[in-house]
Amino acid sequence: MSIDLELRSPHYITKKELEDIIFPLGWTIDRRYSSYIWYQTSNYESTRGAWLNIQYTENAQYRKTKTIISTMTNAGRSYEDLEAQNNALKVLKRHFEGYIYNTQEGTRSYIYNDLPKLLPIEKALGFVYITYSHNIMRASFIVEEVDERIIKSDDSYIASLDKFLLRNNTVIPFLVTSLETLLKYTFIKYIENDDDAIEQIYKKNDKIHFSKLRGLLSGQITMAEIEAKEINFQNLSLAHEGYKKYVGIDLFSILNKHLEYEGSSFSLREVLSEIIEMRHEFIHEGVLNTKLGSTIMNKYIFFMKQFGIKFIEEFNHKKNLRLDLEKLL
Repeated sequence: MSIDLELRSPHYITKKELEDIIFPLGWTIDRRYSSYIWYQTSNYESTRGAWLNIQYTENAQYRKTKTIISTMTNAGRSYEDLEAQNNALKVLKRHFEGYIYNTQEGTRSYIYNDLPKLLPIEKALGFVYITYSHNIMRASFIVEEVDERIIKSDDSYIASLDKFLLRNNTVIPFLVTSLETLLKYTFIKYIENDDDAIEQIYKKNDKIHFSKLRGLLSGQITMAEIEAKEINFQNLSLAHEGYKKYVGIDLFSILNKHLEYEGSSFSLREVLSEIIEMRHEFIHEGVLNTKLGSTIMNKYIFFMKQFGIKFIEEFNHKKNLRLDLEKLL
């Protein structure tokens, strides 16, 4: 849901007068919508941003109002986004008088900002998790029902020509890439915000190759990214070692959890390893899984989703970091 807040001023405010005030506050022109936007990313301040528009009216219903400055933030806004919305109108009101109007409540009031003020690292890791969870959801949209006669058939050639079966097979690499991206970029973003981990990596790389040093000095690469390149995040054992050493998270404690599914118990590690192995056979050997109907695919989607949930729960438990931005905001 969007939050709309207005300043109704008795003065005619020019765009230049408006810009002289809001630009120092971090607002810029959003040419896509002929409006202004506050969207700060240098320290992960924004999750959605805030928008501002100016319009003029002589309509009798506004009485003595000549200029309306309207602002908006959308659902999923951060504490800083909402603060920027409120603050812009407070500053403008001091300059141009008038009154604040809350269009949702029909009252002359600002929006009380009770959103959690998340740490930069929480938002950095939270964005990575959102990408992962959305990708798993997208994958679920394209899972196809496959004729049971094809799945049960011993004729692998006929099965390999079924377009629905082919489509399910192509979803597998997407699932593995999503998992790899979650593990890799959570690793990188966490280390970039942890001085102790960075120092560990520096000690390990006491003799840095010139090409890497040049990249570090130019800002093209970070120490966390250099270390991440040394880890194959599709290998759960190697990913576990990297996480345990630099992040302080035991991936195996998550992966070894058993979950009930359709009356049977499976470990996350068992199912994810199966998906990864299937991906390798499909990509590197061209092996098509002719039994990959919606029943198996839905199981894979379930366990991929559950891994993401257990993963961020572990960060909350061990690091006291809140990463589920969509629930928090």
